[in-house]
Amino acid sequence: MFKTLKIPISVSDEDKLYIKDLQRQYSFVVRWSYNRFIEGTSEKEIRNLSKSLKNINSLNSWLIQCAILDADAVFKRFNVEKTKDKDTKKAVKTIKKKQILFGGKGNLSRFHKKLISKEEFAEKRLRPIDIQGEFRHKGNRMFNLDIQNSNSLTFKINRNKHIKIQLPKLKTNWLNQLWKMEYLASEKKITYTVKVTSENIYISFDIDKQHNLNLNENRCLGIDLNPNYIGFSILEFDKENNFKVLEKKAFDLSLLTKKSGKASSDKKSKYLHNKLKFETVEISKKISALAKTWNCKFVFLEDLDFKQKDSGLGKGFNRLTKNKWLKTLFQSQLIKRLDQAGIKHFKINPAYTSIVGNCQHDSFDPVNASVEIARRGMNVVILKTKKFYPEVWTKESLKELWKQTSSDSPKVWKEIFTWLKNAKVKYRVSLDELQDPFRVFSLNNKRSKVYLYTF
Repeated sequence: MFKTLKIPISVSDEDKLYIKDLQRQYSFVVRWSYNRFIEGTSEKEIRNLSKSLKNINSLNSWLIQCAILDADAVFKRFNVEKTKDKDTKKAVKTIKKKQILFGGKGNLSRFHKKLISKEEFAEKRLRPIDIQGEFRHKGNRMFNLDIQNSNSLTFKINRNKHIKIQLPKLKTNWLNQLWKMEYLASEKKITYTVKVTSENIYISFDIDKQHNLNLNENRCLGIDLNPNYIGFSILEFDKENNFKVLEKKAFDLSLLTKKSGKASSDKKSKYLHNKLKFETVEISKKISALAKTWNCKFVFLEDLDFKQKDSGLGKGFNRLTKNKWLKTLFQSQLIKRLDQAGIKHFKINPAYTSIVGNCQHDSFDPVNASVEIARRGMNVVILKTKKFYPEVWTKESLKELWKQTSSDSPKVWKEIFTWLKNAKVKYRVSLDELQDPFRVFSLNNKRSKVYLYTF
């Protein structure tokens, strides 16, 4: 179902005057084109004739084309009548040549009675700038959407003139529709039409069509979060509930969480914090994009909704976990994008995921934990096997250490947890200890200060 949302906008006084002048030029082209249609001129001929028009310097070729299409729609509304031939029963079009008054007869009458001024009547004749959408330009070539992050959109009039249009606080259901529209448009799956005036914006779109991904119910993505790293892995399960790891990566945020050596009010400290927020949102975009690329039907995150207390590990640790760890921002941004894509997400009890993951796998610490989170999520939530913990086994390096202290194999995971604690055995796998090769990339560019490890 096609929907149109009328939203009041906020722009500067200078931009308001610019948009009004743009409306004046656009409305002139609409009226001129309508008269050419009345004369029987074709749309192609009108496009060629429009090149000789003067005083429309602010209109680019696409706005002129949109004005001609607008005039064509008005012409068909008032001049094309469809009837059925009585003998053949076929549809017949009857073309009239009806002159219409742009601005309305009522307003013209009020102008003649001097109830409104000439300027007011001229403003009544202004039409909204009606900009048609296109698939190949991410929904509409003249707009950049940033509703998810800044609740705004940018009107790209030409190379040198861009107007940022700030939207007001919207109702939840409207916001959800616009978020979904923004996602589908970015994927080039829908178009949207925008009508702009100096006071309001009208956004028309259709998101009720089926645009869902072909999701694989045997694939899932698990995410492990900590202040310095975000590790994730993509798993695929077979009919016997065995899995293989399709992809594993980790984002390194440590350059953005380190101490600046300055006060929190210092420019450098503020820059690092704002940069951390920006890159955290970018990582959520990357992970949601990979979930879509791999057609994962499920995403599992750690349930980190707990009150943080003093860890007893010092000010540095408390600073990382309380001030620098943007877990709420990351999860909210990721969940929003997963909802738009129709990917289901669940929060999983993260108890001992790091220990279990590192005891079983030889990759990087947060990646190992993410594998366990994904395995646990599929078994407990989706497959309902009640296997909160996997079968008790460990990788060879830890088996050798175990044999030196005990002749019997561990029967339950609690034995391994207790043994690791008492023996003070290092179980986390660092990057330096990895035997398998891995590649390092910058997230978006060299200045991002975020590294992406691909294993």
